[in-house]
Amino acid sequence: MINKCLSFLLACATSFAAHAESTSLKVSIAATADDLVGGRLVYAIKEGVRRSAGMQLVNRVQDGLIQVKIVTLDPDKDNKSGSRTIYSVVWTLQTFHNPPVTMYLTNSVGFCGSARVAQCADGLVADTDAQVSEVRGWIESAMEGMKE
Repeated sequence: MINKCLSFLLACATSFAAHAESTSLKVSIAATADDLVGGRLVYAIKEGVRRSAGMQLVNRVQDGLIQVKIVTLDPDKDNKSGSRTIYSVVWTLQTFHNPPVTMYLTNSVGFCGSARVAQCADGLVADTDAQVSEVRGWIESAMEGMKE
């Protein structure tokens, strides 16, 4: 298991080094958000990633080193209130090799009301940044190990 993890980190390091254009890591966001509040939440998350100095939003899922997958639904859709959403977010890491290697990082599930979309999005952008920072640390450690 340790050998597989080390091999994966080395693959990530070489993959990242080959595709790095700046210090920001490429992040893709794939969403299924058919409800009103969920759509607003996903839009706000994308805008937060766009504004980030440490992350670069990419349009195609396969172009993201970090992939954020979001599914939302309106728990009150039968009442047609459109006042909140339930979301599930999964963060994965993908190398740029052919075929790519994908690794699960973490996930989160929560509720967000229509009046708190910005706060919910800020929290999920911060969670994404935390994953990016952790991956950046792994890559830096692996690249240091390659120098020895």
